[in-house]
Amino acid sequence: MFKKYKIGFDLWGVLLFLIIMIPNFIWFAVSAPNDILRADSITKIIAVIISCLLYFVSWLLYYCGITNAVSVLQMFYGHPTYRLVFGQ
Repeated sequence: MFKKYKIGFDLWGVLLFLIIMIPNFIWFAVSAPNDILRADSITKIIAVIISCLLYFVSWLLYYCGITNAVSVLQMFYGHPTYRLVFGQ
């Protein structure tokens, strides 16, 4: 079954990747005059607040005896995901 496969390197795949990445390389080298992608955003603060609220609400629901799959998953994944995404 595995005899038909071989490990190789496709030059056309690398070329396609580089063509797709050209705008990213230009953006990295030359910044725009009004670069909104590098500016601080209020949405990060709002997302952090919402993430923390959901995390604490899921624990509150757990201690009140109201549990379901969503609240348990939020307790389990909420804090690590917050730390991973926002780095705080």
